[in-house]
Amino acid sequence: MYILSLMLLLAVASSVMAADWRKQDSGSLAWLQAVEFIDADRGFAAGSNGTLLATQDGGASWRKLRVPTADTIRDVYFADISSGWMLCDRGRTAGGKNPAYLMRTIDGGKTWSVIELAASRERFSRMFFTPTGALLVGEGGVVAGLPEDGKPEARHWLPIKFRILDGEMVSGSRMILAGGGGTLIFSDDNGRSWQNGVFTSSRPEQKLNSIFFANENAGWTAGAAGMIFFTGDRGRTWRPQSSGTTAEILDIGFFDGMNGFAVGDGGMILGTHDQGKTWMFEKSGTPHRLERIAFAGDRAIAVGYGGTIIAAALPDRQFMQGRKQQ
Repeated sequence: MYILSLMLLLAVASSVMAADWRKQDSGSLAWLQAVEFIDADRGFAAGSNGTLLATQDGGASWRKLRVPTADTIRDVYFADISSGWMLCDRGRTAGGKNPAYLMRTIDGGKTWSVIELAASRERFSRMFFTPTGALLVGEGGVVAGLPEDGKPEARHWLPIKFRILDGEMVSGSRMILAGGGGTLIFSDDNGRSWQNGVFTSSRPEQKLNSIFFANENAGWTAGAAGMIFFTGDRGRTWRPQSSGTTAEILDIGFFDGMNGFAVGDGGMILGTHDQGKTWMFEKSGTPHRLERIAFAGDRAIAVGYGGTIIAAALPDRQFMQGRKQQ
C-alpha cells in the first residue's frame, strides 16, 4: 500500500511539474511590450524604439524587421501572414497630434503605412479584435474603432474615467474591459450600455492589467499587488484567487481550460494546472519585467524588458493559438 501511494504521489507531482523556461536570443535590448503568433511557427514581438522582431520557427530564432518608426510599439496583431496592425506611441512629444497612431501592413511586415488617429489628449493602451472589427482602448475610458476609408475613428467614452488596459470578446455578444481603479465592466450590446462585474470579495481599487477567457464561461483578470480573479459565468461575477505574491502581474493566459501562466515584475512567472485554484512560482531565468505571454504550437513565449524573450515547451497539451483565440 505504501509503495502504491508513493507511486501515485510521484505521478501527481510529475503532472504538475513546472515548465522549463529557456532564454531565447532576441538580438535586441528593446523593452518588448507585445507578442503575437499567427500559427505554431510564425510570430512577432514588438516594443521600444520601433523594434519589431519576427520568428518563423516558433520563437527559437528571431530577426529584426525594418519599421519606419522609432516610437514605442504598444501592441501588434496579425489577422493572417500578410495583414497586420501595430499600435504605436509617440511619448510626450506628440506635436499637436494624437500621442498614439496605427501602422498597417498588407505584405507580412515588409512595408508599413502610417494611419493617424484624431487629435486628442487620450493615449491608447491596447487593441483587441472582435468579430466585426478592432477596438482601441485607453486613457479616460475611451474606446475607439479603427479609421476606415480616410474617415476618423468613431470614439465612445465609457461611464468610468479610468484608463482601460485590456479587453476581451467572450462570445459574439459579450465584451469585457479591464483597467485602472479595479475597472471590470461588460457589455452585451456592442458597447451601447455597460454593467459592472460583481466581485465576491471587496472591489479592488488598484489597476487590472490583463483579462483572458479560455472559453465563453471561464476567464481570469490580473493586475497590481498580485491580484488574480476568476469568473465561471461569462464575467458577471468574479472571485479572488491566491497568487502568493504582491508583485504586479502584467499578463495572464491559459493554453487550455485548466493550465496557464501569469507573468510580471522581476521576471515573475506563476503557473497553474487547476484553473487557478493554486498558483506556483516558476523559474524564469531572468530578473527583467515580463510584459506579455503568448502560445504557439506546444510552446509558451513571454517577452519583456531588455529584449527578453523566454520560451517553454509544453508537451501533451491542447493549445490555443496566439495570446487570445479570436
